[in-house]
Formats: sequence, C-alpha cells, structure tokens
Amino acid sequence: MAKASLGRTRPESLTRLLLRQYSVISLTQAKGLGLSMSTVHYRIRPGGPWQQVLPGVYLTVSGQPTIDQLDMAASSTRARDPLSPDRLRCADGASGHATTASWMYWCPGTAGQ
Repeated sequence: MAKASLGRTRPESLTRLLLRQYSVISLTQAKGLGLSMSTVHYRIRPGGPWQQVLPGVYLTVSGQPTIDQLDMAASSTRARDPLSPDRLRCADGASGHATTASWMYWCPGTAGQ
C-alpha cells in the first residue's frame, strides 16, 4: 500500500501545532491544515503511526499517552461540543466529568482506540 501524502498540508504548520499540543490533533484541525480524510484514516489504521485517543482526537506518536496528552485530548473534545463542555461518555455507557484526562483511567479501553 502506498504511503499517504500530506497533500496540500504545510508540514511546518502541522509540526508547530503538534509541538504546542503535545502531539495531539483533532480531526477538525487536521482537516483545517489540509489533511484529507483518507490520509487521517491511513494514519490511524491498525499499526499506523497515529492512534485515536477519543472520537475525532488523535495522538500522533506511539505508546501510552501521557497525562498532558490526555488532558489535551479531553480539552479538544470539550472544544468540539460546547453544549456539554465537561461531559464525556465511555463506550460502555458510563459517563463522567472530564476536568482532567484522569477520567480515561476509569473508562477502560478509551486510549488507543
């Protein structure tokens, strides 16, 4: 399979964003930088270089997310859903307040999906 290119993306803009956001990027930000959906899907494929931390929020490095990365991911989720800025729901239906990313520790299987 051919490697997905960055297309019209300016790599320096992506690099600056990832440095500022602890290697976390939202789908909205990725699209705003010119990444196509096919590029994002390619990067989050099983064994790919990115991992989904939350729906529409990705970690662009491998390994376990740090607390800073989890906090950034939770902040990205709240920014996308202003009507419920501090409420997140686990896949199993449990929900809780996400003032920090610590909720991921009681929501099994969230990171890296």
